[in-house]
Amino acid sequence: MLSFNQTAVLSSWIVNKEIPTFAMDENCIKDFPFVIEQLDPKENEEISENIRGYKTEFIRIGPKKYFIMKKYASVAEAIYNLPPKPEDTFVITYPKSGTTLTQELVWLICNNLDYKTAASTILNKRFPFLEASAFVSVKVSEDNEDVVKNRLTTKTIENITEMPSPRFIKSHAPLSLLPPSLLENSKVVYMMRDPRDVAVSYYHHHKLIKMMKPDQEFKPFWNYFISNNMFWTPYFEHVLEAWKKRKHPNMLFLIYEEVTKDLPGAVRRVADFFGKTLSDEQVCRLVDHLSFDNFKKNKSVNMESLQQSGVFTIEGAFVREGSSEEFARVGPKQFFFQKSFIADLPSIYNFPLKTDDTFVITYPKSGTTLTQELVWLLCNNLDYEKALSKVLNERFPFLEVSALVPPFEHYTENQIEVATKAMIPLSVKEIQNIPSPRFIKSHLPVSLLPPSLLDTTKVVYVARDPRDVAVSFYHHHKLMRVITADKDFKTFWNYFITNKILWGPYFEHVLEAWEHINDDNMLFLFYEDMIKVAKNKKKTLCIFCLK
Repeated sequence: MLSFNQTAVLSSWIVNKEIPTFAMDENCIKDFPFVIEQLDPKENEEISENIRGYKTEFIRIGPKKYFIMKKYASVAEAIYNLPPKPEDTFVITYPKSGTTLTQELVWLICNNLDYKTAASTILNKRFPFLEASAFVSVKVSEDNEDVVKNRLTTKTIENITEMPSPRFIKSHAPLSLLPPSLLENSKVVYMMRDPRDVAVSYYHHHKLIKMMKPDQEFKPFWNYFISNNMFWTPYFEHVLEAWKKRKHPNMLFLIYEEVTKDLPGAVRRVADFFGKTLSDEQVCRLVDHLSFDNFKKNKSVNMESLQQSGVFTIEGAFVREGSSEEFARVGPKQFFFQKSFIADLPSIYNFPLKTDDTFVITYPKSGTTLTQELVWLLCNNLDYEKALSKVLNERFPFLEVSALVPPFEHYTENQIEVATKAMIPLSVKEIQNIPSPRFIKSHLPVSLLPPSLLDTTKVVYVARDPRDVAVSFYHHHKLMRVITADKDFKTFWNYFITNKILWGPYFEHVLEAWEHINDDNMLFLFYEDMIKVAKNKKKTLCIFCLK
């Protein structure tokens, strides 16, 4: 899992878009201090079409423009003015940040580890969702109506206000939209999670509760998330509101990745926050209760009856199929490769360079082909005729391709012919024998290429937003039949961020090139800049090639 600092680096890739908003007639609510704005009708229609199940209007609330359904306006005042009690406990999260885990952990610690009640009473009754009445609008058959009511147990704000103490309340609303005296009166546990994992989990959650079409791809959802067109975004504003209060004596700020990495430590930390002392045996039992396998089977939290009733869909598991592969990690940065790479690495590292060589180096799916074609044409006097008559892999060969292409005995005669034409040349030695000037592509990090590379040859390195890289690489794996067609993106993403995809770790790969950004022979480009200002980048490349 990437560190919080790396998450911050990743967030810097996000381009903040200006979202046009239009004031509602009822933009001011009595006893609620924030302006409510309605979306542009066209934007509203587009989002509604993609979030099936909520065919309604959307609004933005307050100076931070929190995005939510218009129906929330009907409860905003009541939530903001809910009178907190000293015995209240709130669990607040951005959706899909470990909310259910946190609720169960907090409830059990505050209720003397009463596993019997926890098993017999569903979590939504023990720990109701504050703003649920503004969201839950499920159409089900009469046969399933009782099931839905019993499982969702949607309480109104009035119901929650009248609950006897001690009250345990869950909310996804940011602190600024909750009662101003909340932290002065009640205890709050806030859990944050890596926003990339949040987005992936929220995407599948939307499918699970039938808010999106089953065939809806992740990328449009991701675009809504980063442009603050997803419920309770902007994400970073939501988290920062709580982060600023992390030192308040009534606030416990948790990070999901730290909690799951050291669950016993997290249990003790939560217990200390509530003034509880647990024995080692009690901690072990609670950790076991909260373990992923047991939690998944826990009917009081997993909503299984809603799946059976058809309110939720049932998602399949990801099981890798196909031949078994052996993998290896190389060097101090632990770059991840198929074991077949190992045989070629010495010849690549000791590859004899020439002063008129040009290398294009990228992490896969970062705009490599675009850059190759652009560089080749600029360096070959815009010879479009030759570019059309020869495949790019012949003009600009892939240095480590022989480590990726299976031996020819695995191909039919027709496949051998196709591969030979498409992937000329096929070995490091063949590339070495190409006449000058040579144009060479590689996905290897700079540290695994010849040490004198930047002293001898020109290098163009292109970096791309890692989220787009991951989505594109996922589809590339499907295209190349590395994974089967039914495999979902979430597992691929988890491999990507834990450095178990070829050529990872991604950030180390990019940073190795970034450290040479001031070398005369290095041109470091960003894919997003290239496609945004293609004309200027073409001029930059042209000057670089002529230096």
